[in-house]
Formats: sequence, structure tokens, C-alpha cells
Amino acid sequence: MKPADRLPENIRKFLGRIGRIGEDAGIQTYAVGGFVRDLILGVPNLDLDVTVEGDGRSFAEMLAREMGGEVISYDRFGTATLSLREGPIKRMDVVTARRERYPHPGALPEVEPGTIREDLFRRDFTINAMAMALNPNRFGQIVDLYGGLRDLREGIIRVLHDMSFIDDPTRLFRCVRFETRYDFVVEPHTSSLFRRAVDDEMPFRVSRQRIWHEMRLILAEDLPEKPIKRMREVGLLRFVNPDVDASDETIRLFGGIRRALDLLRKLGIKDVMDLPLVYFAAMICHFHLDAIRAICREFSLSREEERILMDSKEILGVEVGRSRSEIYRAFEGRSPESLLFLLAKTGDECVKSSVVEYLKELRHIEPIVSGDDLKKMGLKPGPIFGEILRKAFDAQLDGELKSRYQLEKFLISRGYIRCR
Repeated sequence: MKPADRLPENIRKFLGRIGRIGEDAGIQTYAVGGFVRDLILGVPNLDLDVTVEGDGRSFAEMLAREMGGEVISYDRFGTATLSLREGPIKRMDVVTARRERYPHPGALPEVEPGTIREDLFRRDFTINAMAMALNPNRFGQIVDLYGGLRDLREGIIRVLHDMSFIDDPTRLFRCVRFETRYDFVVEPHTSSLFRRAVDDEMPFRVSRQRIWHEMRLILAEDLPEKPIKRMREVGLLRFVNPDVDASDETIRLFGGIRRALDLLRKLGIKDVMDLPLVYFAAMICHFHLDAIRAICREFSLSREEERILMDSKEILGVEVGRSRSEIYRAFEGRSPESLLFLLAKTGDECVKSSVVEYLKELRHIEPIVSGDDLKKMGLKPGPIFGEILRKAFDAQLDGELKSRYQLEKFLISRGYIRCR
């Protein structure tokens, strides 16, 4: 059985259509990389990269016209991202087959159009250096020029050439990621090259943004504790930050984060969570706020990413009262990720139940008193309005103010108006 025969029928038809469009245009088209690797392994993967022996950007535009979609092009590497309105795969990258040259270790490569042979040779490991032909006369044929099928069968991670980790030191991180994801073994020569690159501190030759990109991919694994432990063993973590915590206690916390998320899902709390950031928060929660802010700047994290990490640190020191208003004020405005982190890390059952109550109920309650209601009571707009509305909402949360009809009594009791 060909690997392509394992594909669901709708995916086969989808890929076949791409191949026919390429055939009509006189272009050889291939699915490449991780899609092919996981297809052979029988692992679901719809992260599709299409490589063409021709102009990838022009072919992406052709696919968009024929299949209905939009294209974003990236001039430097002759690549494009195609977003489709219909079909089993809504997004894919379309790439010009290319050869690469690295001006110096750790640099981004200089590229020029090439053949599929040259394109596969530029890849990180043999298991990722395979392609599947899409053109009708060859559909499903696996192009394996560098022993990827053999290494997949034997469970081996192998680089394609001796300069691999020197040209692109981020491959060190990918090596650990694939090794631990599939429980493969790094073959001895590749392992020797790996150790040499680590000893020579090659990851310091690449930008901090590229290191963070690899770290994010590692933390996005189903069980990120496996590559993190491996990074600790082989000395890679220091290239992320020498002070990150990968102790056994922190590694166990990763499992606690997933269990906390499962609990929230079972309770119907469906927030989209940036789980890799929650794991990273676990690794840096011992940092001072200034150090967290500094690492966010170092990795060029977005404001939202920085907010999540800062929240996750600050929320550990928040005092959580017992009343509903105290719970609301303790967690008000905090990111769901930071609340998930607190739920996983705290040993206080009252705090855990407070987090659940806030996420499930309290944050969804709307105030029954507005500024217009205060004006009707004869109060003049000003800074005092914010204070009154806050106290009114607290009273509402605690069941002391149940409707607008009780507002006058509330305002009198708090001394904001006199009894009429």
C-alpha cells in the first residue's frame, strides 16, 4: 500500500486537484516535509507544504484563482501562504524549490531556485527530507533521495551533512523536539555533531527571536516536559536563558497545567488558551517582574504575550477573599492563562474554587446600575461615579443590590445621597 492510500478520500482528491493544476501549467508539484513524514508514520497531520519546481508565488496565485482563496507572498524566499475558502485544508504554504547558501554560521540563508533534489537536501533531517509527487502520472510516489524511509523505519534522527548544526543552530532544538516526540534515537555521528555545536555555543549565533520560535514549538508539543527534560540533559536550556527552571517539580507542574485545563473544559469553560505560554510561565515564575519584562523584550514578545507572563507572576501574590466581590476584584482583568496557571500551581482548595467560580460565573455578570441611573438620582457626573459604580457592582455580586429599585436605598446607606 502506498502512503497516499492511507489518506482520507477528500484529502486525496484535494491533493490530486493541486497536482492536476500543476500538470496543466507544466509544473512539477510535491507535498514535502512533515506532512509526508507523518503520512508514512500514520500520524494525522494536515499542516501541508507544497513545493514546486517553478515559481511558488505564481503557482499559489494560480491555485487561488482555481480553488478560491487569497495569497500572501514573501519575496525573500520565494514562498507564499494560500488561504482557501473551501476544502479540507484551509491553509498551506506554497514554496519554490530552492537551494541555499549560508553566508556565515547562524545566518539566514541566501536562496535561489533549484530542483526538488536540492530542496530536500537543504532540510534539517533525513526524516523530513522526503516529498510526495502530486502530478497525476506520479501521484503518491515518495521521493526519498537521502534515506528518510530507512531512518523512519529504524527510528533514527540523522542530519544530511556535517555542517547542518553549524549552518542553522536552531536545528539543535528541532533535533530534541523530533527525538522526543517520536521516541527516536539520534544516530551516533549526528549526536557527535550535536555535542560539538553545543560545546561551541552555536545557538548564540542566531537571533533571540529564532530561539524563542523554537522554544514555542517545543512547548506546543503534546508532552513538552519530554523535550524540556532532554534539553536540560544536553545543555540546550542555557541558550534560552540560564535561569529558567526545569526542575523535576516544574516538570510535574506541566502535567498539573493540563489537568487544570481538562477540569475547566469539563465545566464548560472554553477559553482559547495559549498553552505554551502557560508552560513557560511555570519555568520563569521565580523571576522578579523586571526579569520577566526583560525576557519578553529580549524575545520580542507581543504585548499580549508579555501581559500573560506578567499576570501569571503577579497573580501568585494576590490575596483572594471569600466574598464574591472579593473574588471578582482579585481576578478582574487577569488573562485566562494566568488563572489556569494559578489553578494548576496553588495548593489552596479555596483559591481553586474561587478561580473556577470567577471563570465560570462571576466574570460574565453585567452591572445592573449605570451612570444614567446615578444621574436620575440627582448625582452630578464626575470622578465619584467610578467609585459608586464599583461599590454598587460589588454589592450586586454579594447579593446586597438585586435591582435598580434598591439603588436609592443603597446610595443612602453609603452616604452618597440624603434620605428624601
